Amino acid sequence: SVSGTFTVSGDVASQASISGGDTLALRYTSCNLGAGVTLNGLVEVSVTQLTGAFENLTPPYSFGLATDWTDFTAGDDVLNGDLTIELSATDSTAITTSIRATAFAVGDGDDVETLSGFSATSRVISTNNSFEYSASGTVSSTELGGSVELMAASDFSGTVGQLPNSGAVDILGASGSNIRLTVISSQLVQLDIDSDGDGTIDDTQMTNWQELEVDLVSLL
Repeated sequence: SVSGTFTVSGDVASQASISGGDTLALRYTSCNLGAGVTLNGLVEVSVTQLTGAFENLTPPYSFGLATDWTDFTAGDDVLNGDLTIELSATDSTAITTSIRATAFAVGDGDDVETLSGFSATSRVISTNNSFEYSASGTVSSTELGGSVELMAASDFSGTVGQLPNSGAVDILGASGSNIRLTVISSQLVQLDIDSDGDGTIDDTQMTNWQELEVDLVSLL
């Protein structure tokens, strides 16, 4: 059954369509909309940009949405912080998606993951069914027991629906260690390890994508 309260406030140019500059604030208090999940907290949303026929996904178009989450809970899941998403297409051959976060945390009580100073960009090219992806920023996790800083060295790329087959990223651990992760193929990844951050590679290891997280946790 439906219970609790749900209030909406904001400033919109029209109730019939979305416009650039529209803002909304959604506040939930012990709100159960009938799906069996109780919502609490505040979500503030603003449309940062809107050009072209985005509603029909007809290029050229651009769309940007900034969100700010304050003590928002959905059952056991908790969200806090800011997250901005932007989509754009200049023609029908490619779609670019960007994500930015000054500080955004999401967790379920047992594990909390936080993005700080984070930015990521992906581009899907329809003409050859390929993708490009890069990310930079700090990622922390209670499951990992610490944080790492990502610095894109070259874009990850590959075939849509598969793992990357090229690209590289530098991963800096809180202890000063540095790992250059280089994609060798859609199965293999090379780790060049500078264990003390002095600029000299101390060890090189080969691993696969399935074992990558375990290997990084043990090395950083």
